[in-house]
Amino acid sequence: MLLIFPAGMPAALERAVRAQVQGTQVLGASSVPADPATRHYDAWTFLPRYDDPGFTAALKAVAAAHGVTRVYTPHTVIFDHLKKLMVDALPDVALEPAEPFVEEIASYRALLKRRDAMGPLEPIASPTSPKPALTGAELAGLLRFAGGVPGLCGEEKILALAAAARLAPAGDVVELGSWWGKSAVALGWLARRYGLGKLLCVDPWSLEEATQANEDVNAQTAKWDMEEVLAVFETNLAMLAGDANYLRLPSRQAAEVYARTRVAVTAAFGETRYAGTIAMLHIDANHELGPVREDVRLWTPMVARGGWAILDDYQWPFGDGPKIAGDELLAAWGDEVATAFVAGTALFVQRKA
Repeated sequence: MLLIFPAGMPAALERAVRAQVQGTQVLGASSVPADPATRHYDAWTFLPRYDDPGFTAALKAVAAAHGVTRVYTPHTVIFDHLKKLMVDALPDVALEPAEPFVEEIASYRALLKRRDAMGPLEPIASPTSPKPALTGAELAGLLRFAGGVPGLCGEEKILALAAAARLAPAGDVVELGSWWGKSAVALGWLARRYGLGKLLCVDPWSLEEATQANEDVNAQTAKWDMEEVLAVFETNLAMLAGDANYLRLPSRQAAEVYARTRVAVTAAFGETRYAGTIAMLHIDANHELGPVREDVRLWTPMVARGGWAILDDYQWPFGDGPKIAGDELLAAWGDEVATAFVAGTALFVQRKA
């Protein structure tokens, strides 16, 4: 049994979720009578304040009654107190060794080291004059913002998106295939930072539309409840509310709606109006050749002069749909290609202004 005290702090609630996923029984405890956090725990108990004369006795009684083997606290003062107290009072009970905030700050330190190791971000070779580069703080913040969202969009690709955004004209930023929203939040943040336009995410959140030839990929997709995936996406996109929305439609239907109405309406974000020309198009939906070809055919004609078409997983170990479609786009645009490169497995193609 894992005892979490005080159990109402955000880090405590997160720790409880991780423990439950791992199959560990969790006992929440608080010094607050009628603490609202009780509803988040299957088992709950009251403990006096850590500096109360009866705290040690109460803690020992709770540990004995519930078979507590580990204790976690998200509070720095209480951590130091328990570290001293438990050596003698509860020698057979382990205090989780992660001191509050140490892991979180270590994560920031590592992020800042990675940022510093990147050095100055060189502009992409393009005939378009670039807008100012992100500051060091902005770059770290972007990586941190996107890094908090589950997904497979790596830092190399996010850096490339940032470089491309510096060269993009005004217009909509459109993503086909958003899932939990990792690349979407990066694109939306960059669109806002560089004053490009609003973000439109297109995804049916449908297992039928997501089915591909590779059964290993399908097995992973099928693990998730689509309504829950959408709820996670909405939660992540909420930080961009006012500048972002989505169409829960297959790509082919969404292309018709976008071209005809330039409007997206959802319960989560209300009504959002779009320019109707695309500054950055990120294609990351079904990776089978047929669907990728259709995405390219339907959406790339709406990419503005100087705008970008980005095909995710141009280098993909599970199939060659994006690569074939990407090569076909390069051939079709021909002399209209201002620049093209691969970063983070994605193909970036800029159309001449």
